[in-house]
Amino acid sequence: IGVTGVQTCALPISPCNYAAVQELEQQLTQIPNPVGDQLIIKNPNPFISNLSILCYTGERLAAQHFTSATETTLDLSRLSAGNYLLVLQLTDGQVLTKKIVKL
Repeated sequence: IGVTGVQTCALPISPCNYAAVQELEQQLTQIPNPVGDQLIIKNPNPFISNLSILCYTGERLAAQHFTSATETTLDLSRLSAGNYLLVLQLTDGQVLTKKIVKL
């Protein structure tokens, strides 16, 4: 059944490997959470390409390219106390989001 005046389009959908994302989510460690001034992210797999810290309005407050190292540290000392989102972009384009609490 069509709706008069409404156009449809096909959106490209890339396949998502949910098992791989779920495994990465289980292996990823954010230390500490809640966090003070330094957030240490331990990633045993080299699947993360970029990471960002967003406030709940979507504004990017910090960003860093994740190298092949299995651990990186983010300086969050300039952020106010509150809840933030840690957004991890994977090398295959998928995005993993985790909540962090800044003290």
